[in-house]
Amino acid sequence: MKTYDQKKQYRCARNYSVTYTCLKGEKVVLSVSQFGIDNLVPVTEGDGEVFNSIESAREFAFKKDYLVEFNHKQELADSLTLNTRIRQNNLNKPESADV
Repeated sequence: MKTYDQKKQYRCARNYSVTYTCLKGEKVVLSVSQFGIDNLVPVTEGDGEVFNSIESAREFAFKKDYLVEFNHKQELADSLTLNTRIRQNNLNKPESADV
């Protein structure tokens, strides 16, 4: 079972948007939205729910898979791989004739 660690960095999972609205004191409202094709059958448990702290809201979102751990090195590697694929694809395209 995965464990939430407030010292780690997290980002929204694919096709989710997660935001927090601060209330008086430490309380926050969690807002969760789905987009893309997944939005056709939305499953956003906890949307609009009030939590005692932002950390408890983040932990809830993490356990529901709305947040994923952010790995800087992996994100950079993925971006570089995609960039290389795009460049290779563009180099392999035949040049179009000017009209």
